[in-house]
Amino acid sequence: MHSNNPVPSETSAPLQDSILQYHALSKLLAEAGISQPTLVIDQAALNRNIAQLKQILNEGFVHRLVVKSLPCMQLIDHISAQTQSETQRFMCFHAPFIQQIASRYALSDILLGKPLPAAAFEQLLVWFMQQPKSKSAPKLSQVQWLIDSHARLEQYQAIAKKHHASLRINLEINIGLHRGGFSLNAEFEDTITLLEKSNNLRFAGLMGYEAHAAKIPSILGGLKGALDASWHSYEAFKERVEHLSVPGTCFNSGGSTTFTEYTAKAPCNELSV
Repeated sequence: MHSNNPVPSETSAPLQDSILQYHALSKLLAEAGISQPTLVIDQAALNRNIAQLKQILNEGFVHRLVVKSLPCMQLIDHISAQTQSETQRFMCFHAPFIQQIASRYALSDILLGKPLPAAAFEQLLVWFMQQPKSKSAPKLSQVQWLIDSHARLEQYQAIAKKHHASLRINLEINIGLHRGGFSLNAEFEDTITLLEKSNNLRFAGLMGYEAHAAKIPSILGGLKGALDASWHSYEAFKERVEHLSVPGTCFNSGGSTTFTEYTAKAPCNELSV
């Protein structure tokens, strides 16, 4: 919407600045003939945020871009170009996003942000296998399929066998959020054994989300205390899969509310933001 109302003289300077910016933006939208709800990005502020992220990445991390938060391919291009190297890493949550990213970025590595139901997984698997065999076409090898339970892994293995497919498997681990994922127990041991013996499944890494850390009150240790506990849990999982790990294995963590606290002592090698 736009308005021709003047700025009240009694308002504070910061508020006056905001109102003036609002009127200027409103004028630009009107001149462009844009009257529908529109998302506007402050590119200068965005670039300052990117610069802050790059300072953290210099601690020894790579960046995985969370696609669901960025509803615009040009915006994804802009951030990826400034924060990523040859391999473009993305976190996707739904099939249409996975298909778009895999089609747009031939060198992309896509980690799912949540496990897909078996039926949805099979549909997407078939889509990948039907793509042309060309260098720039989407490939099944671009995807790390997120698994949160032994039962789901058995479902995926049966589907992979049916289609003679080879899958990269990333295990979601519970490091304190308790939204799901593996604990260090017999189920996790059974899952590791299945991965070791399978001809269709290959261990690709771990994903531990710690969004709860930013909400822990200071009397209970606050953000830093919660992160320390999460990192300790993550290390225990890493030790259990050490024999399956190779250079480049994905150890993913982080989030937009926590990434600023990450240092070289963190157990992960990439941050999702």
